[in-house]
Amino acid sequence: MFVDMPIKKFIEMVSSSEPVPGGGSIAALCATLSTALIEMVLQLTKKKDSGSEQESQISSFLEKVRHLRDEFIKDIDRDANAFAEVMEAYRLPKKTESEKNMRREAIEMALKEAARIPMEVAENAYQLFELSQYIVRYGNRNAITDSATSAVMARGAVLSALYNVRINIASIKDNNFTEEMKKRATHLEEETIKKEREILGMVDSIMAKEG
Repeated sequence: MFVDMPIKKFIEMVSSSEPVPGGGSIAALCATLSTALIEMVLQLTKKKDSGSEQESQISSFLEKVRHLRDEFIKDIDRDANAFAEVMEAYRLPKKTESEKNMRREAIEMALKEAARIPMEVAENAYQLFELSQYIVRYGNRNAITDSATSAVMARGAVLSALYNVRINIASIKDNNFTEEMKKRATHLEEETIKKEREILGMVDSIMAKEG
């Protein structure tokens, strides 16, 4: 759906009055762009340091980042589809008591899925910090700002996705589900901010020494 659109068309869709693609899809896109930058720096590093002891580690990280990239690409549409399911549930008839009950259950199920998907995006995007940190420390120095940008984009992906989790759980009646999601979101937000600060601190230090 959206993933196959030209960039310009996708941007036009986001800026339109249509509710999708929205923040959840953009969070997944940010994560995708982070993986692309990480892969680029890994490729540059592998090419420059071919035959070094880092080569096997780089190959392992390349495999991981490509897998994550494929998942994030799917998530761009998955998030939009989940929102569409929520809207569809709210449109269900509610004239009889039976219809009301069915509608409530459908809304609850759709909202839970709409919360699970961005949580998956956030948790997977958090994994990108390990890779960003690696390419900052060991990657091709000519691409140090690309390495920094990968961390910034990963942070944007995590925090954006978590806002989408929070807006959806606000309407969910299952307290056990919402409390668990809140705890995961709070912990992940705190760790993300800390990790990005650490990585960018490394970048600043390296640039200051080599500048």
